[in-house]
This record gives sequence, C-alpha cells and structure tokens, in this order.
Amino acid sequence: IPAVAEHGDVDRLATEPVLRDQVWEVQVEVEVLQQVLGAGPGVDGMVVMIASARPRMTRRMHHSADGLANTRGLRAGRYYVYARGQAPDGTVASFAVLDLVEGSYEVSLPLQPTGRVTGRVVAERGGLPPLNGVSVEAVWTGDGLMIEPLARDEATVGPDGSFRVDHLFGTRTLKVIGLSPGWRVQSLWLGGGDVTASGLDSAPGAVGGVTIVLARR
Repeated sequence: IPAVAEHGDVDRLATEPVLRDQVWEVQVEVEVLQQVLGAGPGVDGMVVMIASARPRMTRRMHHSADGLANTRGLRAGRYYVYARGQAPDGTVASFAVLDLVEGSYEVSLPLQPTGRVTGRVVAERGGLPPLNGVSVEAVWTGDGLMIEPLARDEATVGPDGSFRVDHLFGTRTLKVIGLSPGWRVQSLWLGGGDVTASGLDSAPGAVGGVTIVLARR
C-alpha cells in the first residue's frame, strides 16, 4: 500500500504490506510550511497531531519554532497527520494521509486557509423540534471512520435551523447534537445530492446550501 498524501507531500512510498499487529521503530518527521499565501507572515497557536482511526489513537507532536515536529515508535498502519493554527487573516491547516510500515517518513504540510460549512436543519414532515441547545458537529472522517475525536468543530443551530461551522479541513460528516429523544437525522443533502454516506469535502472557502433533514423516530 503506497503512502498517500492528500493535502501534504510525503517523500517515500511504502510498498511492503501493512502489518497492523507489529510495532516498528517508525519515525515521522513533519515540516509545517508556515508562510500562507495572502495571509501575511506568522502562524500562532499551531498544533501538530498524528492520529489513527483503527486502532483509535491520537498523539500531539511537539514542534519547534520553525515548524519541525517528529514522533516515533508507531504501530504499522494508516495515520493522519495534520497541523492547524491561527494566521492574521484566519485559521489555517493542512493534513496528509500516511500508510506506515518500517522506517522513517518525512511529511511536508503547506498551510492554507480552512473551509466552512453553512446550511439549515429542516424537518422531513411538519415543524422542527425544539432547537434550543442543539448544535451541528462536523466530524473529520477517513475511510468511513472518525479520525480525531478530540478536535470537535461544531456550532450552535439558530432558532430558524440555520448553522455555520468554521475552521474545517478534510472530509466531514455532519452530526446533530442535543436533539429531543423522539428525533433523528434522516439524511444530509448538498446541491440536490444525498451526501449522507460520503460526507462533505471542506476545501478552502465555503460550502453552502447544506440541508440536514430530521425525522421522527
């Protein structure tokens, strides 16, 4: 299985089978490219993380002032490396997907502006349930699995059902938190297409016109 970089660059391909039951002396070195086009110099509050969806694992990578971070002693398998911070013009982020076997890997993460998702919660039939205290969470997913349960990106739903979730990157699945027990999410729509299973690609910029359909249980 080759090492895959969806938004970052990886300088090595892993051609051996991924042996998930073994622990190798795998070392990952990350260089975060902090110069963001159009955002001015400098990124504050930068966090660099490495996560695995199966088995579930999240590890923070300590980084130097020049954006270099590393970790080692990882179990073979698929990992997601990401960096996120605050530039003068807004939140920036980058991520890469790695299939690790034995050896060392170097990853380059060029930071770019994050995306946002806007939309509305509607009822399949009749009126909406009470929305006081209800929020929409944009869960980062890969291969159909939640990647990073610690970094929750969510926003409160307005009285009219509208919502906006900021600071996003990667594929996101939307969940509605705090619904009355008699209600559930029926489907998720974007531009006339059902994206309940596939999720949303939160590329830089805005993804608008998202509809979350609720139904009674």
